[in-house]
Amino acid sequence: MLFRSGDVTASIADGNIEGSYDGRIVRVNPAVPMADAAYRASITGHLTGRMRVDQALRRPATLDDYRMEGTLLATDSSVRGIALTRAEARATMQGPVVSVARVVGQGPIADLEAFGSLALDGVRESSLAFHASRVDVHALRELTGVDAAGIAVVDGRLSGTTTRPRVSGSAHVSGLSASGASADNGELNWSTTLPDWDSRQARGHLDVDRSEEHT
Repeated sequence: MLFRSGDVTASIADGNIEGSYDGRIVRVNPAVPMADAAYRASITGHLTGRMRVDQALRRPATLDDYRMEGTLLATDSSVRGIALTRAEARATMQGPVVSVARVVGQGPIADLEAFGSLALDGVRESSLAFHASRVDVHALRELTGVDAAGIAVVDGRLSGTTTRPRVSGSAHVSGLSASGASADNGELNWSTTLPDWDSRQARGHLDVDRSEEHT
């Protein structure tokens, strides 16, 4: 994890720490500061941001003590094993809640847009809407645990807490094939809970409406 060629400011007053950074980052993994593998990633690009941690020199800091805002322009990065050739994100953090104004990402297997809020404390609930196009269903099999193929357009929402996140939405899949059957087009609706952010342990329901089916 490297910070390179950046402008850095820092100040300490009344036990509070404030700082800013404007510069290049290389292979930053958010799972390290968050101490949680669910946030694993490798981010390279340009970061502009400010941070404040209240009373950090007087007692152990908690999520409620953090204030952040920033803009990230990323290239040649990955999030949970999914490659991104380019991404842009604007967000603020007030205590345990991250407000995502905009996330746009492009990669070899999907294009993604998202906005909303992420709650990190395990108590408050998140509400993050997302839209993904040009999704290569087969390339996501390691993440989803679903052995299928096709190209999808997906609309969904992430909700729930960090201990029991829920993902729900719908997808239109072209060239769908799974379990020995295929269809020119398919409509899927789902609602799942992801224990410990592990999609392979998902619990919920999946409704599939195939059209022009072939076997």
